[in-house]
Amino acid sequence: MKSEFRHGWDKLSGIHEFNVSTSSVISDIDVRGSRQFTGCAVVQVQQPKGRKPHFAVKNSSDVTVFEVGARQTSAYSALSRLLGDPLESFSWEEERSYAGDGTTFLRCRAVVGSDPKAVTGPSIPRIVLDTETTGLHPQFDEILQLSIIDGDGNILWNKLYHPSFKSSWPEAQRIHHIKPSDVRNKDFIEDDLVQIQDILNRAEQICAFNAEYDMAFLGEIGLRVDTSKIVDTMRLYARKYHGRDFIKLTQAAKECGYRYNPHDALEDCKATLAVQNKADGKRTAGSRRLMDAATKAIPSTELRPKTQANVRNVAMLQPMRSTTSHRRKNKGIPWQAHAALFAFLLLCALTGLSMIFDQDHSNPLWAEVVTELIFIGLTVWEWDNMQKKRKQRIAEKREQGQDAPGGE
Repeated sequence: MKSEFRHGWDKLSGIHEFNVSTSSVISDIDVRGSRQFTGCAVVQVQQPKGRKPHFAVKNSSDVTVFEVGARQTSAYSALSRLLGDPLESFSWEEERSYAGDGTTFLRCRAVVGSDPKAVTGPSIPRIVLDTETTGLHPQFDEILQLSIIDGDGNILWNKLYHPSFKSSWPEAQRIHHIKPSDVRNKDFIEDDLVQIQDILNRAEQICAFNAEYDMAFLGEIGLRVDTSKIVDTMRLYARKYHGRDFIKLTQAAKECGYRYNPHDALEDCKATLAVQNKADGKRTAGSRRLMDAATKAIPSTELRPKTQANVRNVAMLQPMRSTTSHRRKNKGIPWQAHAALFAFLLLCALTGLSMIFDQDHSNPLWAEVVTELIFIGLTVWEWDNMQKKRKQRIAEKREQGQDAPGGE
């Protein structure tokens, strides 16, 4: 697992780590050295004069072993998310400051017990989720869109979110086309954590394409998941059909006969489900059913605003039969004729070049140069026609399902 994803995965599993200056910690015990406690809980400690409350860790004997105020932002933020959760253990190790000024800090680690949030609805055999984010680093970037569907392709969750800290994301925007103006009036994802957590709790299996990435982002915002339920569709499919760990979703979906609009979280979920079904050995009829459902779906107010690019992409989901029949009726000149004409023009161009460099010119030099330029232009034009014809034949084969390796 990549190092930038490890922190989010640890939090997803209930492991929270943070650092804090030794001198800023309030405790009923000596905090120097290394300490470990079990059976702890995080509580709020109210402060006078309207100041922000402190967060404290108390052991089973109700002794305050660790307390920090709002100025210790990292520790304060971490403990605020653990309020009310039972801690299996809470520990720290004292280390010298990297500044070399003789001060020390505590490297703290809180391990949360089994998820205390009860399942409030029927279980879901399988969910598929995907995110669009402001960047590639879960600790520093934020979620802009979260989508979740079930194993039948039904939409369980699909919302755009206003990031808490980022105001622009030009690199990511070039990929998913979510602009700051698209999310300016949207909710913060922290407001929906209870509902999202409920879906995750009810899921018996959680599928994601490159699960390390998406699940690390969910862990960073405080969501909890039993990691044994997670299936990385990308690695499962890539290992089964290509003998490696990585493959792009667009390529995997194409191999499964599924066409879609990439880099939209909801559409990526549907493509991931099609790939997961293929990896499970299911027939690709499910992929066609997903495409039909996507074509007939009525846009939600939470979906991305209509843009010219998105309108074009809707057409990609339409059945291709009529397009194929249209092409068959208008094939025009066969590709063999294009190839023959190209060979003739190329021969004429080469002959013209030899005439230009010949010492004995039977025609004026300027006429030979003009003639040669015309032949070269016609040759390039015919080459372009040949390439277009080749791409058209490839597209027709794809529409007939002939390009899916190992297709079912």
